[in-house]
Amino acid sequence: MRSSFRNWSDLMTGNWKDYGLMFYDDPYEECNDCFWSYLGDDDTLPKEFLEHLQQLVEDIETGKEKVIPMDELLIKRMKNLVEDVEVD
Repeated sequence: MRSSFRNWSDLMTGNWKDYGLMFYDDPYEECNDCFWSYLGDDDTLPKEFLEHLQQLVEDIETGKEKVIPMDELLIKRMKNLVEDVEVD
């Protein structure tokens, strides 16, 4: 979001000289393209996924879905398991 506002500000104030990377790039076009691509980069989740999450929450609240409580002992055990794993 911050990048979108910065690009918008650069577009409105004519501050696009640093957007052209190559000598043949049009800095205004690059700034404009960045602005529109940042606007398209949202974190919207699909409706089906959100409905699945809502159903999961309802199942947990009604007891239909079993949950495993995370206490300090379980977290310590998980840390120990991860520390023992070798990474190539």
